[in-house]
Amino acid sequence: MPEEISSERQRLFIAISLPSKVKARILAAQSTLRSVVEEGVRWTTSEQLHLTLRFLGSIETARIPALIDSLQAACASRGMLTLRCAGIGFFPRQRSPRVIWAGVQEEGDRLRGLHDSIQQATKVFSHEAQESEFNAHITLGRAKDLNRTRAEALVKVALSLRDEVFGEWIAKSVELIRSQLSPRGARYSLVTSVPLEPVP
Repeated sequence: MPEEISSERQRLFIAISLPSKVKARILAAQSTLRSVVEEGVRWTTSEQLHLTLRFLGSIETARIPALIDSLQAACASRGMLTLRCAGIGFFPRQRSPRVIWAGVQEEGDRLRGLHDSIQQATKVFSHEAQESEFNAHITLGRAKDLNRTRAEALVKVALSLRDEVFGEWIAKSVELIRSQLSPRGARYSLVTSVPLEPVP
């Protein structure tokens, strides 16, 4: 059930969720990476694994119904997506990793089209900067204090996983999710789910 909207502002983002089997394989790869570098990286939990399409930041609760309407319009007639998660990479670059991620691919350009449509439809609701370039990925961890030796060890293991396939799935919906920050990390709850209807 979607969570009741009650606070004056909510921290929101838009994402595609992952099936449990894909999550399990990603977490197994993450465990391999963690065995090399445990400290210096804030590793993503199972709950936090998702494909982010737009981070909105703090949004007035009163505006959320209109935001949902815009999101529904952006997703209309976009169709379900066949997605494939494979390989490990880094932002901004391999030599100085700050974000460790698993890549997401889709045949054709429909995922990018959905992303661009959502960016356009939600820009009036958020002051957060929009992505200049869309790189579909699932964040596995964020480096906080990684020295050169640990970074090189992490990259070496990641390269051994670059051809690893974590699974394929059909994305049938896009989710608007609330993020609540706490000392133990972000906690997520569903605000609403917008179906990706078949293309007519």
